[in-house]
Amino acid sequence: MERELEKQREREKNQPKEKPFYQKVGGVVGGLAATFATLFGVCIGILNVLPRISIAPQSPLVSSDAFSAPFVVSNDGYLPLYDVHCRCSPRRVRYKKPGGKGGLDIETEGSDETATGGFEAPFTAEKLSPGQKVTFPCRFPNEFPEWLVAADIGIVVVYRAIPWPRIARHQMNRFSMSRDTQGQYHWLEEPLQSR
Repeated sequence: MERELEKQREREKNQPKEKPFYQKVGGVVGGLAATFATLFGVCIGILNVLPRISIAPQSPLVSSDAFSAPFVVSNDGYLPLYDVHCRCSPRRVRYKKPGGKGGLDIETEGSDETATGGFEAPFTAEKLSPGQKVTFPCRFPNEFPEWLVAADIGIVVVYRAIPWPRIARHQMNRFSMSRDTQGQYHWLEEPLQSR
C-alpha cells in the first residue's frame, strides 16, 4: 500500500500543474506585446534605410542672374543612391522691362507633385554615398536676367535607390526667388502645392 501511495505521489509530481488564469492571460499578452514590439522595430528599421535627400540653394554665381545659383543635393540616408541627376523645372517666371509697361510671364502646367520635366543638368552622379553632396546648376535659359522680377521653380532630383533593376525615383522641392535690400537674389524653399 505504501508503495502504491509513493507511486501515486511520484505521478502527481511529474504531472504539470495547471496554471492559474492570470498566468495564462499574462503569457498571451506578453507574447502579443513581444510580437508588436518586433513588428514596430522592423517598420522603424525599414523607414531608416529609405532614401533621404535634401536640396539646398546656394548664392548665385553671377550676382545679376538668379538662375546662376547652383543647388546642392545631399544624400542624408544610410544607403547609396545611383544615377543621380537634376532638372530645373520653371513653374512661373516673370520678366518686366525696367521703365516699360507690361512684361513677359512664363508659366508651365501641371501640379508640383507630378511634374518631373525641366532643363536637365549637364552631368549625372554615378553614385552618391551616404553623407555625400553633389552640386547641380539650374539650366534655365535666362535671356534677360536684369528684367527678372519673380520666379518659382521646382528642382527635381531623379535617382535610383538600388543599382538593379533600373527603377528611377524622384524628389521635387519648390523654390521662390527673393531679392534682398542690396539687390542680391536668393531662392527660398516653399511647400509643394497643387494648382
